[in-house]
Amino acid sequence: MKTASQITSVTNASVRDIENWVGRLELSTPYQKTTPGRARLYSRRNALEIAFIAAMVRGGASPARAALLSARSLREWYVFPAGELDRAIEIDKPDLCALAGKFGATTLSLVRLKEIVRRVDELYEDD
Repeated sequence: MKTASQITSVTNASVRDIENWVGRLELSTPYQKTTPGRARLYSRRNALEIAFIAAMVRGGASPARAALLSARSLREWYVFPAGELDRAIEIDKPDLCALAGKFGATTLSLVRLKEIVRRVDELYEDD
């Protein structure tokens, strides 16, 4: 178990964002309850969920929409036209030219899900 400040480096989310998302979003993993003056601890599954949400938000998704999609199965990449998470696809080997044509987009957002998993696993390997 890690604190929010310990998982910021692998989630690319600020402590404030993490606390806001845990308090306001419908998240799919169970979060530990906390008491005033005591830091909430986050499991590996919590850190993965937060990291996926953060990556999709950086790609233009709203936190609420990103939270809904973070529970889906994982392939290597998540690709969507910038700002249009509802059109996202999961794919192992994206052909960016073909995908840009398929989406009719000039700008694509890519989230490398397997790299997020690797980074979170590295942080939690001693637990």
